Amino acid sequence: MHRPGHKKQRYSNRPSIKDLSNDASRKERIKNLTLSGNAKSMQEFLNEEKSNPFYDRGGLGPHARENLWKQWGESNKPEIRQWSKEQFQKSGMVHKDPDKEAWWHNKPRAFHQTSRKWRNILFGEPIQRRMTVEKGSVEDFLAELPHSTQKASVWEQYKMPKLRKKYGEKVYDMPGNLEYEAHSIIQPKIEEEFYQERLKDVNLRDIEEKKRRKERQARYAEDEKRINEMRRKEEKKGILPSLRSLFYRE
Repeated sequence: MHRPGHKKQRYSNRPSIKDLSNDASRKERIKNLTLSGNAKSMQEFLNEEKSNPFYDRGGLGPHARENLWKQWGESNKPEIRQWSKEQFQKSGMVHKDPDKEAWWHNKPRAFHQTSRKWRNILFGEPIQRRMTVEKGSVEDFLAELPHSTQKASVWEQYKMPKLRKKYGEKVYDMPGNLEYEAHSIIQPKIEEEFYQERLKDVNLRDIEEKKRRKERQARYAEDEKRINEMRRKEEKKGILPSLRSLFYRE
């Protein structure tokens, strides 16, 4: 409550930079709008994104970027860890072709990690989710994000490694397990939503490019008109441009 005789301040509950601690890094994050935690990892991913240059000239557009943020937020906001090709190869997380002839042999293989459900049940530990993708790869992002939407039971987490060991890559084609659900049911929906938003950016770029082309044509026409007017004035004076160049230097 306001004390009598004390000058009342307007918006006294509004925080200011002076109310913050003297932690220089915290002030710097606020100044540069840098996020923290998993949100920071998402921000860094978008700063590194490498989309298809054929469709996304100059990188992802505003609609596509906003959609990635939206779907990430709706998928329990996992941490996005970005690795280089060398890091994937060093860890052994690469695609393997038995004949070593396929184009994808030894290429980075993105993966997703979720903390154990039983520890959440017994000890109340929060579920942690982390995607490891190739630096800036939107394709990897869309492929691994479905796992963050899943709410695997203790039994599903227990049996998945055993299924992988027994059936290998065939688990992706076997209904009823986490990998099939993530990549055959959830992933197509996530990709469809993203591509619809990206299409808006492609159309917007086309509209902007047509507008710029029209403006250039208008400038060229104006320049041509001005040049022709100058020529007519010189012809009226009876002095050809070639003769004028003898006396005047540009």
